[in-house]
Formats: sequence, C-alpha cells, structure tokens
Amino acid sequence: GRRASLIACSVVTFVGAMLSVCAWSAEALIAARIITGIGMGGEYPLASTHSAESAADAGNGARNVALLYLFGSGFGPALCGLVTYVLDVSGVPSHIIWRLIFAVGALLSLLGMVLRYFTTKDAKDLTKAKNPKGTRRNFVRRYWRPLLGTSLIWLLFDVVEYGLKQNDAAIFAVSSGGPYSNSVLMVLCQRLLSIPSLAFAPWLLTKVQSKRVQMIGFVGCMAANLTLAIGYSQLKGITLAFNAVYLVQLSFQSLPGVTTMAISAEIF
Repeated sequence: GRRASLIACSVVTFVGAMLSVCAWSAEALIAARIITGIGMGGEYPLASTHSAESAADAGNGARNVALLYLFGSGFGPALCGLVTYVLDVSGVPSHIIWRLIFAVGALLSLLGMVLRYFTTKDAKDLTKAKNPKGTRRNFVRRYWRPLLGTSLIWLLFDVVEYGLKQNDAAIFAVSSGGPYSNSVLMVLCQRLLSIPSLAFAPWLLTKVQSKRVQMIGFVGCMAANLTLAIGYSQLKGITLAFNAVYLVQLSFQSLPGVTTMAISAEIF
C-alpha cells in the first residue's frame, strides 16, 4: 500500500541523514548520501501518486502535485540556504557546520516520518484492487515509447536542475569574489525570489494546457542558460545582470519541474 511504502521511504531517508551526520570519512558520507537518495527517489513518485489519488479529478490532481513541488523545490531549498547561512555567520567551526546541516535534515526527516505514520492513509479504492493477469506486460508493450521518452527527458532535466542547484554556491563565489557566506546568502536570495514562479505555475495550469506550460518552461530555460553560457565572461563582472539572468533561468525551471509531475498526475 501507499502508506507502508511512504513510511518505508521516510525511514530510509532518515537513516541516510543520520549516517551523514555521523560520517567518519568521505567514502562513508558518499554511501550515506546514496542511501538518502534511494529514500528520496521513492518519495517523489509515491508522494505524487498519493496527491493525485487524493484529488477529485485530473485537474485537481495536477494542481495537488504542483503544490507538492512548490513546497519541495521552493521552500525546502530556501530553508536549506537559510540554515547554512545562519550556521556559517554564527562562528561555528567549519568541520562542525556540515554535520549540523545534516542534523537539521535528519530532524526534518524524522518529523516527516512521524507525520506519515499518523496522517497517511491508503487509497481505499486501490488497496484491494487486483490487476488481471498480463496487465503490466500489455501496458509496457503499448506505452514503452512514451515511458522511455518521458524518462529520458526527466533525466536530462534533472541534469540541468540538480547540476546547477548543487553548484550554484560555487558559481556565485566565482562571480562575486567575496567570502563564502556571501555566496550562500546569494543562493538563499535566489531561492526566495524563485518561489513566486513556483506558486505561479499551479495557477497557470488552470489557464493553459500542461504540455504548453512545459514547453514555455523548456524554451525559456534554454534561452536563459544559453545567454549565461555565451555571455558568461561579460556577465560575471556585472553582478546585478548575472544574478538577474540566473534568476530568470531558475524561474523558468519551475515550469518543467511542476508540469513533469502534473502531467503524470493528469494521466493517472
């Protein structure tokens, strides 16, 4: 059932976070992050499916999933940047800061696990449903092309999204040239300023077809990243211009991010 699977993913995520806090070497930290990634990898599709199941129709399901993405990719990264910045400027030794960051993540994972245990319920219409023999095989035979295409597109989008988000502190460090706390503050500001675009995306889904919203996001993100790539040497010396273009591409990322989950919820 959904409930057992969601709780299991929360447990795996919490275990990975605690191992990250207690990591005794770089190799141990990498292994712990892999475990955390496995838990989070299950969270995304399960949480999306559960949100879609809880809706009255396809449109509401898409908006539920879009709101889920808003909190996960909007307020979550902003909170991460805030915690990192506060710890960095508070004078905590650098060899302790990273453990405290993971400790906050472990605490939130524990909170999520407790909430899942007491608030999540299985979808009543689906817990006892049984598929006829051969259903999955026939499904894959009929839909393997859109499944493969969607998976590859999602993979490429994740390369862009996570590739930039995992390295944006370093990108801003190069462009600003100040202390590391300034780079973290810049990342925090970018995350906060991108939240309106994440909130705008679910509303846009009520006015425009999901596929068109996704295409607008892809085209805008491509144009902004191409501008950064071609004009990087010129833009990095103009902090305001560089930050503005970076924020534009981050905002356009919100549209494919939201619709990638919303479209699957509509299909479901």
